[in-house]
Amino acid sequence: RSQAQRTLISLLDRRPGRKVLVLDKTVSGPLALVANIGVLKEHGVEKLFHLEPGLKVDDGSMKEVVYLVRPTIGNMRLISEQIIEAEERMSKRKDTATMHFSIY
Repeated sequence: RSQAQRTLISLLDRRPGRKVLVLDKTVSGPLALVANIGVLKEHGVEKLFHLEPGLKVDDGSMKEVVYLVRPTIGNMRLISEQIIEAEERMSKRKDTATMHFSIY
């Protein structure tokens, strides 16, 4: 358990600052055994979502999005759609900041 928690913290700390964490629903249960919400917040997680169609990860307040998902074709399609849509919305808002997306 402690090794898994260290690995998770290492992944989160690779991206500095406040971040959005998007989880595959099948990862949520096992993740809860490794780290509670307090640990996630200590390492910059401000918002936590499940990966699902129509999810908007770019509210303008955070520029870091970390996906923790199983490597399935369906998940990759959802993630690619969300990234493309986020970039399109940022372009329309003329937002000059860059969002970073990490997938683990």
